[in-house]
Amino acid sequence: FAISNIYKALKPGGVLAISDVRDKYSNPSIHFMEWVGEWYLVYRDDNGFRKIFLEAGLRTDEHSRYGLFVLPRLAGLYKINDKWYSRAGVGLGYVTPNPLAEQNMEYDFRKISPIADSVKTEQSLGSNIEINYKTKIGEESFLYFNHAFFYTQINNPVNASTDTLGIT
Repeated sequence: FAISNIYKALKPGGVLAISDVRDKYSNPSIHFMEWVGEWYLVYRDDNGFRKIFLEAGLRTDEHSRYGLFVLPRLAGLYKINDKWYSRAGVGLGYVTPNPLAEQNMEYDFRKISPIADSVKTEQSLGSNIEINYKTKIGEESFLYFNHAFFYTQINNPVNASTDTLGIT
């Protein structure tokens, strides 16, 4: 299934090459590949593969007014050593317009109009990267440190507005 999907993504006439190459110097074509073809592979032994964890997910939501939302995500974890590891992720999201959302509570709810049919959902692409540290303290306790960075790109943001009569 995965290989057929990757193959579909190739340009017409493209070639899909899959290999189990773990040791750089066991590859007899290494010098040709790197010097002539400028094609560099990332080599990992079995232990190197055990440090990398990938997770993919797909969520679908059906909204009665706004339709179907397909929300893929991809996350990875790299274990640097027994105490340090790093995580990163990316995924799609959405928010349906809601006149009673918390950010609109500063408005007089008696003056909030129904949402116009032309208003679309907010759609977003979110990503994160973090570094983590974990160490054992005593027999049953652990100390954790985490530093995370987040970035979200919002498309079609929905913002409340008030007309000259105070109607939102």
